[in-house]
Amino acid sequence: LSPNLKDAEEINSLLFDMNKLFEKFVTYQLKDKYNLPIETQEQKYYLIRQDKFILKPDIVIRRNNKIYILDTKWKKISQDVKDISQADLYQMLSYATVYRVKENKDIELYLIYPKTDKFKNPMKFNFNDFYNTILILFPFDIKRYILKKL
Repeated sequence: LSPNLKDAEEINSLLFDMNKLFEKFVTYQLKDKYNLPIETQEQKYYLIRQDKFILKPDIVIRRNNKIYILDTKWKKISQDVKDISQADLYQMLSYATVYRVKENKDIELYLIYPKTDKFKNPMKFNFNDFYNTILILFPFDIKRYILKKL
């Protein structure tokens, strides 16, 4: 901008919530490529029995007596465990706990982040819970899908 405000031009801008956009993009690719029975932003269960704190995972897939719960995060991480948000881990564990109790099925969790030069390979963890719940941090290669369509 010019220091003289009377010379300033009006500029229009367009802003997107990248978390929502990334979630929609991942969901679209899963439906398009794998034709999976996907529920998005499912609001079926509560964290507390008094119908408080609705759980809203980004993506829920039910297949072969197993529930896959996926949450997308528009964050840059590396292969270093210290980059993982503790709040994200608690969120995923709460999903697993409630869904397992309500539906009595095995649970597998995925945190999906954009693939970067520092985060190229999936990382697998087991929660220290009674069920040894699996959590996979998955690098989603956005460029691959965009370039494939062009």
